Amino acid sequence: MQAYLDNSATTRCSERAKDLMVKVLMEDYGNPSSLHTMGVVAERYIKEAKERIAKTLKADEKEILFTSGGTESNNMALIGTALANKRAGNHIITTSIEHASVLSPLAYLEEQGFRVTYLTVDENGQISLDELRDAVCEDTILVSMMMVNNEIGAVEPIAEAAKIVKEKNPNTIIHVDAIQAYGKYLICPKKLGIDLLSVSGHKIHAPKGTGFLYIKDKTKIHPLLNGGGQQRGMRSGTENVPAIAGLGVAAERIYTGFEEKIDRGEMLEYVTNYSVPVGWRSQYCGLFKAEVNGVTYYFLDNEYYFKRRGLYGFYDDGERFAFFSRAVLETLFYIDFTPDIINCNDWQTALVPVYLNLYYRHLDKFNRIKTIFTIHNIAYQGKYGTDILEDTCGIGHRDQHIVEYDGCANFMKGAFETADKITTVSPTYAQEILDPWFSYGLDALLREKQYKLCGILNGIDMEANNPATDPKIPFNYDVTNVEEGKAKCKEALQDKFGLHKDGSPVFAMVSRMVGMKGFDLVQSIADGLVDRGIELVILGSGENQYETFFSDLCARHPGRVGTYIGFEPALSQEIYAGADVFIMPSKSEPCGLAQMVACRYGTPPIVRETGGLRDSIHDCTLGEGNGFTFAGYSAHELYDACCRAQDRYYNKEDWNNLVKHDMECDFSWDLSAKSYEGLYNETANLW
Repeated sequence: MQAYLDNSATTRCSERAKDLMVKVLMEDYGNPSSLHTMGVVAERYIKEAKERIAKTLKADEKEILFTSGGTESNNMALIGTALANKRAGNHIITTSIEHASVLSPLAYLEEQGFRVTYLTVDENGQISLDELRDAVCEDTILVSMMMVNNEIGAVEPIAEAAKIVKEKNPNTIIHVDAIQAYGKYLICPKKLGIDLLSVSGHKIHAPKGTGFLYIKDKTKIHPLLNGGGQQRGMRSGTENVPAIAGLGVAAERIYTGFEEKIDRGEMLEYVTNYSVPVGWRSQYCGLFKAEVNGVTYYFLDNEYYFKRRGLYGFYDDGERFAFFSRAVLETLFYIDFTPDIINCNDWQTALVPVYLNLYYRHLDKFNRIKTIFTIHNIAYQGKYGTDILEDTCGIGHRDQHIVEYDGCANFMKGAFETADKITTVSPTYAQEILDPWFSYGLDALLREKQYKLCGILNGIDMEANNPATDPKIPFNYDVTNVEEGKAKCKEALQDKFGLHKDGSPVFAMVSRMVGMKGFDLVQSIADGLVDRGIELVILGSGENQYETFFSDLCARHPGRVGTYIGFEPALSQEIYAGADVFIMPSKSEPCGLAQMVACRYGTPPIVRETGGLRDSIHDCTLGEGNGFTFAGYSAHELYDACCRAQDRYYNKEDWNNLVKHDMECDFSWDLSAKSYEGLYNETANLW
């Protein structure tokens, strides 16, 4: 049997790409420049390929130029840019380890009078950022770098390099040869500061003779081919429609489930392995890393502890996360990085500040490290018998008081004692957990440590949750066409769940079906809401009593209630877009993100005034709020809020104003990031 181990050179064309190419070759073979039906069909393949590729780069489709492959893309990027910008200067910077498709065009440009600086690399094949900074001058029109070297696999610091170049000369154009990187890294040119990006199709299971050049909008570049003016005059000649179509589906396929591929370790680079103390014994730990969008991520490997069907809920969770906490600190011996601050999240990392203070603080590498502990849900504290402390956690009798609380080992308590700051995910929740009703027994300790405590509201990814671009919803819309967009999404949602289309508002929930999320309240009023002419859509899974009730509710009210037991991310997005009102009546909610996502999609939420719900949603009944709120945890108050929302819905002018206001709410991480930046600066300078 033959084993092929040379995918870095070329890949086998995917079956999906091949099948589509055959269809275009044999059935849809029109000239895309023709105005007849066959031409329009052919042109559509090109447009779809651009859309697919642009989505992988978070770029605009007009920024994609199809080429015959990486060599042409590099030639056009270099020669086309040099010719278009020669009045601005004649200096080009590259590295000494570029591919021949870069070095040869640069040799040609040198013959034409351009000056080229070739940066040296270290033993790892990486450039010196200081050398790059010194090389940039006012005559520098172009910097060209390979993202991943095709021979030794060296990954260049593209984001840092681009930042340095733009700071010294904002007019300099950044070109990146991503031929070996595309499909293996998430690449967002605009975030990385890239103006031109070269890609070759046959590296990603597309046909040979395909590729593209990303050209950032308004970047000055001359075409190398002249003729019929195809591709907006940038590359004349009848487009190779079958190959372009194949390239589009190959690009889409290789980035489908990309995050999951990272999670499975397909993108990881092995660094080293070492032993981690776990009580009286030592356990293996493997260290891997991945670089995504200029950020280096480290991963700790131990299959005995972590290769399981779930994340939590195992008999040895205490040992598993004691190992993890200790391993985090041991890792610092094996990487060339010392953090100023370690931000630990929830009880699973709560022993990090404990171990740091007990066993590492005296070492030079660790003596200035500060720690912040973030509470996401105080109900989960990491509580075990005290016998775990010495045998498993390696905490001797003298120091066990740090972690002991109320007769047991409490990992979260240890973090409260030893962390420099304690945060939680909303300002209101930071106050609530000082009260016994919310604190699950830790209120007295938190009041004692209140000087450390603050709350910062979480944010959402506004780009990922954008109804104008979301591929998972049936019709895209923004604030300018929200009435039309919501109506079409609502109709599609009603069709999916078999609901009537009689003008009734659709109220929806997307949540775990547990009492803490307020499902007991919704259960109490569900029939009453249906009787009032409200349609219900429920997505979630959890406790059997709620799964059974809402399934039965759907059976009792066909055409009025839709229930999906389980969780489908794509379906949740359809619900956010298609529903009129979003219900989130939680008993306790440290922050909550669903209410923010609902606003983003123009779906006013009904929330109980607790935690992050209170901080993010304000009642619109008497003012300029963005939803409907109620204070007490009671079915009566929830029902009243639902009635207010329904009444407002039938006042179309007021309702449309509310929807537009919700869509304009800023729930991005920008404000929260500034708060965290201030907290980090304060913490770093504590002592």
